[in-house]
Amino acid sequence: MFVSDALQSKIERLANQHYPCEYGGILTGLKTSIGWLLMDVEVPHAWQASPTQFTRQVGSLNSYLSQLYAISEGQLQYLGEWHSHPDGPTRYSQQDARSMAEISLEAGVKNVTPLLWIVRSGNTTSHQLYVWRQDKLHPLTHHE
Repeated sequence: MFVSDALQSKIERLANQHYPCEYGGILTGLKTSIGWLLMDVEVPHAWQASPTQFTRQVGSLNSYLSQLYAISEGQLQYLGEWHSHPDGPTRYSQQDARSMAEISLEAGVKNVTPLLWIVRSGNTTSHQLYVWRQDKLHPLTHHE
């Protein structure tokens, strides 16, 4: 797993801009035989959010992903999701796990092991990355 400091800062900034509500988007980059290279995030043009929930609309994101895939000749792709937990833990919720299960089964996504990055926003910022595999979310480190 590789995540640049600049990308981590970008996600933290976006999360804190929408504090005290949850906020999020998608993760894009490269998936290789030895891990993931997170390159960027994209945020939706439309969403619904509260301090305990974030629901994104997929319209603009699907268009972005199609263009990204075409321009990079299939190298850059959808890797997963990210969202914030304002003043909350970076532990995933049951809804987070259900969402990742659904995403892993979606034929159009073509990613059976999507990532989930949860960022704590507010006075202190922390984060945790997870990967969906074997029907559950597993914590990751930047070294995996």
